[in-house]
Amino acid sequence: YTDWRIPKLPELAAIAERGCKDPRINLSGFPSTTALAYWTSTPRPGAVDEGVVYVLDFGVDGVVPELKNQQHLVRLVRTGP
Repeated sequence: YTDWRIPKLPELAAIAERGCKDPRINLSGFPSTTALAYWTSTPRPGAVDEGVVYVLDFGVDGVVPELKNQQHLVRLVRTGP
């Protein structure tokens, strides 16, 4: 496939499970997911030119703005049919 991309914040947040802890995700559906931050493609409003986007932490931090030059994990998605 050639249509893989970094998800928008709402797309990535849709797989988070508030009832789960460390990580906040259903490990049956998403095995090996760590309680760390994953990139989204959603820019922080007013910070587009500064290279700031949101990351979603499946641990305790939740949604955090982050500079694009930092290192985080990626969970790619594809557009459905």
